[in-house]
Amino acid sequence: MQMNLMDIIGPVALFIGVICVAAALYFVITLIKGAAARRRDVRDDASARAHRRPNARSGSHAGEGKHSR
Repeated sequence: MQMNLMDIIGPVALFIGVICVAAALYFVITLIKGAAARRRDVRDDASARAHRRPNARSGSHAGEGKHSR
């Protein structure tokens, strides 16, 4: 029984094709998850800005106010 070139190239090409499809799926899923995370961050930042008091203090002066002694 004699093997020709296609008997060798066929399975190798199939294996490489499967790896390429898996990499493409991983890339698409990563893009979708990244976009969702960016949207969530933007939404959370906007929500935090909307609920922040305009005269709120932050940092080391947070405890200083009219009620501090």
